[in-house]
Amino acid sequence: MKNKLSFFLIICMALLTACQNKSAGINILTDDLLLYDAADEFNRTSEIKAKVTYIECSETNIFTRYQSQEFSNIDLVIGSSNTNEAASYKLYRKNYRSKESLLTDSYLNRFYRRNFGYFVPYSADWNVLILNKSTDIDNTNDVVTFNGLKTLMNQKIAKNKIIFIPEDSVIDLQEYIFMLGGGLTVDGERTLFNCDTNRRILDAYLSFDKTYNESENSRKEVQKRYINIDKKYYLKKGITLFDIIPLSQAMLLPSDKYSFYFFDNVTVSAFREKKIAITKNNINMPLSLAFIDFITSYEQQCRMFHATTGQTLTKLPVHIPIVMSDNTEDIIDYDDFDFINRTLTDNIHTVLTHLTPADFINEQTKDKFLSAYKFAESVIANGQLDQNEMLTHITNSLNTK
Repeated sequence: MKNKLSFFLIICMALLTACQNKSAGINILTDDLLLYDAADEFNRTSEIKAKVTYIECSETNIFTRYQSQEFSNIDLVIGSSNTNEAASYKLYRKNYRSKESLLTDSYLNRFYRRNFGYFVPYSADWNVLILNKSTDIDNTNDVVTFNGLKTLMNQKIAKNKIIFIPEDSVIDLQEYIFMLGGGLTVDGERTLFNCDTNRRILDAYLSFDKTYNESENSRKEVQKRYINIDKKYYLKKGITLFDIIPLSQAMLLPSDKYSFYFFDNVTVSAFREKKIAITKNNINMPLSLAFIDFITSYEQQCRMFHATTGQTLTKLPVHIPIVMSDNTEDIIDYDDFDFINRTLTDNIHTVLTHLTPADFINEQTKDKFLSAYKFAESVIANGQLDQNEMLTHITNSLNTK
């Protein structure tokens, strides 16, 4: 009798738990204001309720904040992070459902695989060339190669004008290396970084002043004079002629003052990524997966794009849609998005068909690479290592057992 009563109680508790989970909500931690409207729309059309906790992360990112263990009962962490930061995969679950549903070779699928199954993207981004129209440079093409920049730079430019300062660019050397086709390679059992491509990229980076600017001393004088100005304002203040920044930021710039150009054969996304992770202590997995399906849906991607292009108060980066159109092999039907012109639309579509995140090969290699790179930067800053030796140092660190 006692056993029957215990069994009955267990059944009742299981049914009660199932009912609670069915009507339960999901708790979302984010640094993206777009998630408020997305959650409201989701709640209007679903029995599941999504509750958003927004944290402004000016000095870090939402994934690092979650890692600090300040928060409990979080089901999804959604927002921006840098690829060049180590991720604590132990805090998250692999998203197996997304893996099963991503049947085509889309950006969504490539991002998932490059992030080892732990993260799903909900926006795309990559770097473009931004040119200040107040210069004498005139370019009629909307696509350039990195080597093709020489054509722009060799035109007549005001004397003592600083064209571009790689060290003070919005993106850093590490991102240049991956953007221009360098990064990590595998040779048998060894993971290499000191390959010919990386060497050419580093040499071009280090010799830029001597080759294109008036002089290295001239550049240093500019940096000294404007030491209190954030480097992201160099272009706006007319200190430099161009910079390389993410497309999501470029699309916010006034078209009468700036032009932006796509790099030919861009294949690597910007290091600042917008992604979704399912927490390890998630008890609402089916509900969380339903929200991921919603936020990566064609309809919601349209809403988020228009919310960022039509904004008047908060200058959020433009949301670049990532999902495929229904029943097509196209990434998305950009006719719905009212971009500036058809040529721009075609270029965005072309890049997205080939775009993929930086390939760190596996979790262990990623951690080793980021640690070696960070250490190299610190000893270079202290004058203990020449920047030319950076690649050799990182390669040796990667190949240390």
